[in-house]
Amino acid sequence: MKLTTNRVDKKTVEITVEAGNDKLKKGLEQAYKDVAKKVNIPGFRKGKVPKQILLNNFGKEFFLEEAANHILPEIYEEVLSTVEEENMPLGRPQIEMVQLEEDKDFIFKIKADAKPQFEVGEYKGIELEKQEVSVSEEEVQKELERLQEKHSSLEVVSEDAKVKDGDTILLNFKGMVDKVPFEGGTAEDYNLQVGSKSFIEGFEEQLIGMALNEEKTIQVKFPEEYHSPDLAGKDAEFEVKINEIREKKLPELNDEFADNTSEFATLAELKEDLKKNILEAKEAKANAELKATAVEKVAANFDIEIPQAMVETQIDAFIQNMEMNMARQGLSLNQYLEYTNEKIEDLRAKYQADAETAVKNSLVLEAIAKNENIEISDEDLEKEFTRLAEMYKKEVSEIKDLLEKSGEKENMINSMKSDKAVDLIIANSK
Repeated sequence: MKLTTNRVDKKTVEITVEAGNDKLKKGLEQAYKDVAKKVNIPGFRKGKVPKQILLNNFGKEFFLEEAANHILPEIYEEVLSTVEEENMPLGRPQIEMVQLEEDKDFIFKIKADAKPQFEVGEYKGIELEKQEVSVSEEEVQKELERLQEKHSSLEVVSEDAKVKDGDTILLNFKGMVDKVPFEGGTAEDYNLQVGSKSFIEGFEEQLIGMALNEEKTIQVKFPEEYHSPDLAGKDAEFEVKINEIREKKLPELNDEFADNTSEFATLAELKEDLKKNILEAKEAKANAELKATAVEKVAANFDIEIPQAMVETQIDAFIQNMEMNMARQGLSLNQYLEYTNEKIEDLRAKYQADAETAVKNSLVLEAIAKNENIEISDEDLEKEFTRLAEMYKKEVSEIKDLLEKSGEKENMINSMKSDKAVDLIIANSK
């Protein structure tokens, strides 16, 4: 098989494929067999129709086209495994027949998007400003209070206590519109944190001040945009009864609290560790923002025509990631689209701009890495394997095996090269 590549423009490649005649002959034989099995011709059983009779009924051109359809997928796979990476066809290609004759070489052209060609722009000497980070006592105290809240407990209050904001209660309720109960409006021993705003506006506020076992009728109005059309905008009343009141008890912030809730013996040690963690998180965020800004500024110096096929692949990746995140919450993509009243085309259109940016940034960093001869050493690889093993709680050998079998090792190496390219941009910035 002979390939001749030609760049139509910066983002389009045309490949002329001369595939010889052997594959075409095999394709023709298969085409005759397939058609013979399907057609009904008087005087012949299915599968037993002579070739000449088939030719008389359908013509040579028909079988040549059928043969081409048979052999094109296999030949196209060979092309993909042979052509240079920079001329690799992307997305759905256009196929043009050049020579399709029984006793001659099978020749056709592939026209498709390809990785774009572009000049390397300026990536050294850009101006960057890294945010200085610090941690205040208020931030440490807020994190300490969050930890205190996490280890709080609910305790049943005395019989003469009244419901207050933040209490957790058990209540019975019966909702009615025009004195008629409505579906889903009745419950017993319903668990509710007052102030959580999980009920209609005004409902929870009217529970405040009620006593244990007290009964009361609450007046509310359903929002105009309420999800149930039968209730939207309607006045309603709820008959409620308080069965139990529990209030949140926060543990005292002292050395005992630190000893019981952490690896530290004193509150001072715990606060110091919280301060360290907050600082590390802020530094990580500042570094991420610095890297994003660096790539954004450098990418502006590159003039690249982005092929839509690359954008579509990136959109596919975004949506796949979105599906995985939703699956963790028990939600499918179809359910999400139904809930948002969107079509998949709408979702893909939303991702278009971000996908274009992601593809351009990737191409820019790849070009810089190539221009700077950035390589990944065996030591770098081992460090990354170890990091992934610790993250996913697996053996290093398992991680290596998974990456090899999935074909993701090369993608990982390219990603590491891109990271080094970003570091190089920052190191050479002003």
